[in-house]
Formats: sequence, structure tokens, C-alpha cells
Amino acid sequence: MTAFRLGPHPAPVRYLLGFAAALLLTLSACDSSKPASASTPATPAAATEHPPQPGIACPSQDLKSFVNAFAEDPALQKAFTADTVDTAFIDWNAQPEPAESSEPLPREKLHFPVMPDRAQQAKEKLQYREISADDKSATIVLEVPDTDAQLRYTFRRDQCWTLTKIVDPAFGKAFPGEAPPSR
Repeated sequence: MTAFRLGPHPAPVRYLLGFAAALLLTLSACDSSKPASASTPATPAAATEHPPQPGIACPSQDLKSFVNAFAEDPALQKAFTADTVDTAFIDWNAQPEPAESSEPLPREKLHFPVMPDRAQQAKEKLQYREISADDKSATIVLEVPDTDAQLRYTFRRDQCWTLTKIVDPAFGKAFPGEAPPSR
């Protein structure tokens, strides 16, 4: 299990947390009255795959090229995000020590973008790193080197890469990509 430091965070972590707080404010101002459209699957097997939206082609089969394009375009993020995304966070109240907890979240409850663009990544000193990759899945992180600050993304590969899981250990249960509750 990965150990997470509970003490004071170095300056780059504060920047990442500031970015995340700003992202939360920005996302809460987004219009959630128009959920992402999804096609109705014809068969139960089709329900596990999310076909891309019409007119949006897979930007690349190469993972790093795909992630670069994905980060830059919220429409690509919507098109290549699974119908249900596992959103994971660190439960700081877990015993005997903090642990990762995961909840499925429907795509229409996410606010896009769910990944910062390259300009924001550079501003926050986030660096891209592949944790694992094979023909069927890949996990990448955007992290501030030499800190615990990271955003982890898992993609499944079908006809193209599809986002299936987001881990944001900095936020506890308040996942930044989640839409505010309906009133």
C-alpha cells in the first residue's frame, strides 16, 4: 500500500491543492443541466463499452499521444469516458490507516474537463508518467515530482482508449470532477 504523508505539504502540493480548489469552483459553475449524451446500448454486452460520440474519431492508438489530445479537449474527454467511472479517493478516516476507497460515478455526473490541459499541467508543475500499460489497459499519473501530489487515470482499450477510473488522493470524498447535487 502506498503511504501518504499526513504532515505539512511542501509548496508544490499547495499549488496542486490550489489548482484543485480552483477547478472545483470552476466546475461548480458549469451548466449541469445538459448531461453528456449517451447512446442506448442494443445488448447487455454493449452496455460495458462506451461508443464514441458520432463525428469524434479516436485521436491516437498511442497512449501518450491519446492522453495529450484527451487533456486538451473536453469534447474528447466526454466522448472517451466510460458510462460509469470509478472515482477513487483517500478515506482519511479509515482505520487502522488512511486507505483508498472507490465509488462508481455515472459519466453524466462528472464535470468536464476531468483532466487539466497541458498549460494547467505546466503551471502546476504536473508531469506525465505511465504506471502500467498493455494492450488492454493503462494507468498514468499527473504528478508533482518528489511529492505525494498526483492525479491517477486508468484507461481501457477497446477501439480506442476510454477513461474508466480517476484517483485523486488529495480530496477525500469530495471528488473534484463530480457535478454538484441537483436541487
